[in-house]
Amino acid sequence: MPVCLNGYPLKALLPYFDWDDLYRRWDLAGGVNAGRENARAVLRRDAENLLERIVSENLIELRGVVRFMPALSHNEDIMLYETGEPDGSAAPRLYARFTFPRSTRYRAGSPNPCLADFILPEEESRGRFDTLGLFALSAGFWTNAPSVDAETAAKTAQKPGDYNAILAASLADSLAEAWSAETHSRLAGSGIRPAFGYPCCPNHGDKRLAFKLLNAEKLCALSLTETAMISPAASVCGMYFLNPKSFYFTA
Repeated sequence: MPVCLNGYPLKALLPYFDWDDLYRRWDLAGGVNAGRENARAVLRRDAENLLERIVSENLIELRGVVRFMPALSHNEDIMLYETGEPDGSAAPRLYARFTFPRSTRYRAGSPNPCLADFILPEEESRGRFDTLGLFALSAGFWTNAPSVDAETAAKTAQKPGDYNAILAASLADSLAEAWSAETHSRLAGSGIRPAFGYPCCPNHGDKRLAFKLLNAEKLCALSLTETAMISPAASVCGMYFLNPKSFYFTA
């Protein structure tokens, strides 16, 4: 069954906050020159100050849900099963299926990979099941949006518009990613956590099935647009693969 994580403490995400992720959102990742380093220093200062406010004043309410399901694979398919009875009187039954693309790029020493390769094949199961985790996590529910500092915006804005609002939105995006990393470390411990839309699972429409399995709309008030984008935007939906040999790749 889905496990609701609404109200999770923001402070728990801080060790997993990826500053390089934030820099990428501001086109300030990579490269070393005086102008870029100065811009990154300004962004880091302002972001740290706002992040401290977000945490100390609980300006964001985290909402999320995770679920781990028995799984098997067949070719490029991952089949998910409903859990059977604890006493073994009823075996898990097939409940849902994802189909993922197989990479066309050769990876040295292995066949062209597919995410299904990281789940126990059905023909080798002998009554056993593997596990696939699903998650939908959001840092997009603001309890009180930060106020606008027009003077700071005029002096330090790296993008057009309201600097504080843009900074707040990018921090929320990075917090959602940090939550994904935190839950992966705590609940899965190994493997990978690709979000739908990653190169190895590029079909955003797969989020519709994930949302159904997670009951994300009812439990977390998350929704999907017609193009399968998550609302609110500072959210991420994906999978936990527990196989320590799993890896990211481009399909």
